[in-house]
Amino acid sequence: PEGKSFLPSGESLISAAIDHADFWKTSVPMTLRGTIVLMQNGKAINASYDLLFVSNARWREEVRFANFSRIRVGNGSAYSQSMPVNYQPLFMFWFDRMIHLPNALLVGPKEVFGKVRETRKNDVRAFCSEVRSANRSPDRTMCFDPAAGTLVEIEYPTPTNSNPPEIDRIRYSDFRKQGDKLIPFRVESLKSGKPVLTFQITEISVDSPPALSPPFSVPSDSTLWATCGTDKKPELANKIAPEYPSTARVSHQSGDRKR
Repeated sequence: PEGKSFLPSGESLISAAIDHADFWKTSVPMTLRGTIVLMQNGKAINASYDLLFVSNARWREEVRFANFSRIRVGNGSAYSQSMPVNYQPLFMFWFDRMIHLPNALLVGPKEVFGKVRETRKNDVRAFCSEVRSANRSPDRTMCFDPAAGTLVEIEYPTPTNSNPPEIDRIRYSDFRKQGDKLIPFRVESLKSGKPVLTFQITEISVDSPPALSPPFSVPSDSTLWATCGTDKKPELANKIAPEYPSTARVSHQSGDRKR
């Protein structure tokens, strides 16, 4: 009807954002470099990021901190991974979510969209949709720039009777045209308004990268991982509550378990 504005669905906003901005789905071979800044205990820890990309089936990614590195070499439906530890650090979990839009925007089969509402984010008109969990409690809010068709922010609220999340906001900015994509050159994960993890792209070269070894050689200490699809969100099979020492309960002590 005349005078009534119709807003797109959350599903269509997600589809457009992945189509417009996911550099992992480009058809153009490229070399991408960037910097990572991780804030821990008030100190900045710097890292480098390098991606040598031929296709979704052939790529090499390296993240390198002073005392930690992760190398992944993709080959078909699997990738080889080399790390100095046998677990994935929490900051790498968040980093992967930041730069892989299908992971950041994944909605599980038991989750539902709220109504899309129009608002403003960083002085830009935005469409936002709340995603609710199976028990209908708010899980996160996704905000998109409808003019550009890009994701600009994800907000994670604090669940009722729970501790605040490690990251409460992911923000995408500094969008630049690269081939058929509009790439966010800056991605920030924040907590209480302060940056926790920042990724800044410093260079994208579309010159064809070499397709043979040594750039795509697999480190000798690598383990092989299957490339999981992003059409299904993992579901909790068994929840085990932590066991608190009786002395801690008596003195009302609390905190995170050491990782």
